[in-house]
Amino acid sequence: VVASLPNRMMKITSVRTGESDLVKAGAQLRLEAAYRFGLDPNRDPIRFLSAGTILHGDHVKQEMILFGVQREIIDRQIECLETMSLIPVGLDPAPCALFRSLLHTVQAASNEVSSTRVCVELGYSDSTVVIGRQGQICFVKQLPYGLFQLDTDIAEELGISLNEASMLRKELYLQAESKASMSSSLSGGNEPASQQIIMKCVRSFGENLTKEILLCLRYHSVTFRGEFIDGIHICGGGAYETILVDILGQHLSPTPERIRPFAAIEPMSQHVKAVIDQIGYEWAVPVGLAVKLMQKPEEETASGMNMTMDVSSKTMM
Repeated sequence: VVASLPNRMMKITSVRTGESDLVKAGAQLRLEAAYRFGLDPNRDPIRFLSAGTILHGDHVKQEMILFGVQREIIDRQIECLETMSLIPVGLDPAPCALFRSLLHTVQAASNEVSSTRVCVELGYSDSTVVIGRQGQICFVKQLPYGLFQLDTDIAEELGISLNEASMLRKELYLQAESKASMSSSLSGGNEPASQQIIMKCVRSFGENLTKEILLCLRYHSVTFRGEFIDGIHICGGGAYETILVDILGQHLSPTPERIRPFAAIEPMSQHVKAVIDQIGYEWAVPVGLAVKLMQKPEEETASGMNMTMDVSSKTMM
């Protein structure tokens, strides 16, 4: 199996280098990552990918994305997989799996991979923004906004447990899904007091998240001048939050759309199709990992996403 490394286990950042030879830049980037992340460059796995050539003032630079993780975390992940009688052959950064899944879905729908697209995964502990152009990742950002924080805010406002807050939140989005017009779900006029409090929390959470996403889009537009966003795609467990997605849509352009990763899979029978139709937005990372197993190594290298850490022999570097 190829498993993913969750965001909370990894350290990710963007840097710029004047070195055009990526082989020569490798040692410099590892030292830079070790300094920024507090890692051991001779022991801890550090990977990097080129996000493209940019203009920095009057100078041409290489935009690079660094991925780092402590070796102890890798060893624990391997041991966990092996206790389940699985044979791990690689650990893939979750953002890479996310974007691979998005490419697979978009290409299946329109055969278009040359556009610039944004993938926003709304997770439970955090969220991830991945921007890619021409099939290659050019920006990754981990955001400290997840459904856990939203549930915590609701629990504190209502004076209830975290589990109760989560249940009430889910009931609200199910009600919103059943309404034909989102404007009625956002009106906040005739709902019970508890629902109004929940919607207030969702609005506050959504507005804060929107500000962070807009900062990511601004960084992209300033760094890669002249690049326009062709699509913003929402996935993850938070994509079920109809009200939250609608709030994002009020501030982001183009309007975000939710994607079901399994929609790109051609079912072999109606029975399989019925099963696939029930599989939701939270499966983006697993689909991205599955796509990797189906791809040839040269296909990943060409797209700049050959970031998987080989663990077949527990050798990372």
